[in-house]
Amino acid sequence: MNLSKFSNFVNLLYPHELKYLDTVGQFENEEILRIIDRIRYNVYNPEKTKDFFEDIDKRKYSYLMKWIKEKLVQADVDVFFEWIIKMEKDINMDNVLPEDEKKLLKYTKTILPTSYFFIRFYEMLNAYRDYLLIRTRILYYESVLHFLRKYESDYLKAVELNRKMNNSAVDIISHHLSSHGDSIQWEPFLIDTFNNKSIDGFTRYKALIRTTYIHYNYRKFDELRSIYDELDKVIQTEAFYSKRILANYYSNRAMMHSMLREMEQAEYYAYLSVRQKNSDYLFYLIKLCNILIIQNKNKTALKIMTENISELKTNNSMYTQIGFISVYIRTLNKNEKYAKGESFGESFLATHKKEIFSFRWHIFFCAYFMSLLKQEKYKKLLSIEKRYKLVQREEEFYGNARYIPTIQWYHSLAQYMEGKINEEQLQNIILISSRKTQNNKYLNMKIKELRNDIFDFLPNVF
Repeated sequence: MNLSKFSNFVNLLYPHELKYLDTVGQFENEEILRIIDRIRYNVYNPEKTKDFFEDIDKRKYSYLMKWIKEKLVQADVDVFFEWIIKMEKDINMDNVLPEDEKKLLKYTKTILPTSYFFIRFYEMLNAYRDYLLIRTRILYYESVLHFLRKYESDYLKAVELNRKMNNSAVDIISHHLSSHGDSIQWEPFLIDTFNNKSIDGFTRYKALIRTTYIHYNYRKFDELRSIYDELDKVIQTEAFYSKRILANYYSNRAMMHSMLREMEQAEYYAYLSVRQKNSDYLFYLIKLCNILIIQNKNKTALKIMTENISELKTNNSMYTQIGFISVYIRTLNKNEKYAKGESFGESFLATHKKEIFSFRWHIFFCAYFMSLLKQEKYKKLLSIEKRYKLVQREEEFYGNARYIPTIQWYHSLAQYMEGKINEEQLQNIILISSRKTQNNKYLNMKIKELRNDIFDFLPNVF
């Protein structure tokens, strides 16, 4: 067994995977236990990992690596989902193998309405029932029919919950992307759904994600803590386990701690979220770099962004691409590379103007305008603001606790520097716009941070 191969594998494990493995492993061998202790240390201390023991027989490492892989695959709900998809295809193409049928029938004795992908298993089994019936295979048919009848009401209940949640997503995401409508009305239903331990994990997790969006929409992060603490208990069991779900959990938890300015915990979870690459890797990376910037770890953030800019070529989400470019410009600004930040902003705006205004115009222009302010390009800033009416756009979001008046302050500062308003007018603009966020603790904190960002331009005013 090559120890470097073993190290590369186990050092990338997630803490919650170790917690799960602890519940299913009953090792007594002292050498195996020594290795597990070293794995645990390395997983929790990724910046200062220790070598594994050369004096232990390599076969112990080989056995342990195989055991870990097997246990995680057995518990992985995404692996199970992929098998369901394969079975649906084989059923529809009349290509069901005997070993798969045995496996399917075995699952009918273990899958419950609380299982993560219960809904998809039930629907696949329904198709398999028709497959059996048309072939008059009555013995298997009766067994499958028993499962379908036994859990029919549970299935219909789960389908109805998902239908209602899909309706909630329309309001929630519309509120997230614009200033129109509300989403808070869905919160009680979604929290009740997540807390309902009698339904499948997929439905519960969907409810959690939508609840997270609502709290983000209203910038109410204190109330998320108890929800994520509850999820933390469940996610270290096989009921919710997959690497994809864990990475998503770590990223969302990092965001929550960041918004509460619990930065040590935020950074810890953010690094966990990018420990392994998946389809959302770039999205999680943006959150990590934002967290590093808040802590003034600007060189580290710029290094990470620069090393991963090539990931944009394989990412087809404009929401994520705009977020990445915006945070990249922000990291350039924090590292005093203002001209480069301006160049990136100007180029991206020229090629993706429609997409920027469809998704994330505020985060983009906040970063871009800071590049201009730092270079004293006030006329250019005023010209861009006038062209797109950005202050007016921003004001539309105040009512739902969406934004602080960043662009308005940048614009007013540029106006003052160009002699278009006087000091008293500038102060009045700042005071009046500040009062609109006074009922939200998070936004009040952001106002103070905004003040600190531009304090050096006009200390007497700010």
